[in-house]
Amino acid sequence: MLRELQTVLNKNTDAQYKADGDLVTGMGVVKDYATKTVSAPATETVDGVFFVNKERIAKGANTAFTDLSDYFEDFVNIEDGEPVKLITPLTGEAYGTDQFVATGLVEGVGVSVTGGKWGKATIATPFIYTGDYSDAGKALVRIEVRNTAITNA
Repeated sequence: MLRELQTVLNKNTDAQYKADGDLVTGMGVVKDYATKTVSAPATETVDGVFFVNKERIAKGANTAFTDLSDYFEDFVNIEDGEPVKLITPLTGEAYGTDQFVATGLVEGVGVSVTGGKWGKATIATPFIYTGDYSDAGKALVRIEVRNTAITNA
């Protein structure tokens, strides 16, 4: 799940890429410019990271339902080859995601992406964990984007 908690108004969203493998909204992904795909980086990174999202469209028999939660599986699970929306994290913005590894997360610690999951960074990063965020009872981590990188002690 991805929540855009504090973002720049009228920001461009890149919708020209497809998933290279199964993903979940809120994961951190990187672009492959040659194949026009995105994937979860196998090694820790903060460079060229985007939050992955998708259009909330029900599939198959689920189209009969009229009132679905944002957490509905058709809305958060991204299949291999499915078009995605890439949210560019900009300085001053804040996001909530359930795609994280909790080990070592304390408020103010820098975070990075490994395998699509956000977790405590071992490299310099502009992404900062600023606490938990309760989204109608669902646990998300709140990640802010700074204008300078920090390195965890």
